[in-house]
Amino acid sequence: MKISNPAEAFDRYEALLTPHREAFAGRPALAFMDGSAPDPALLHLFLIYYSAFGISMTRPVESWISRAG
Repeated sequence: MKISNPAEAFDRYEALLTPHREAFAGRPALAFMDGSAPDPALLHLFLIYYSAFGISMTRPVESWISRAG
């Protein structure tokens, strides 16, 4: 299908994406992430946990940079 008008293509894209955005927005985990969870301490614990494990993802970066140089 050829669409000559970029605005028409964007509108079509938005219309197709809308139900998926609504389904995503209805997920219970998002209430947790946006701060509207019943217990804010749970969000803080999650962020500490995420940060503790996320740091290990940066360990190989130093070797990537030295090998690239």
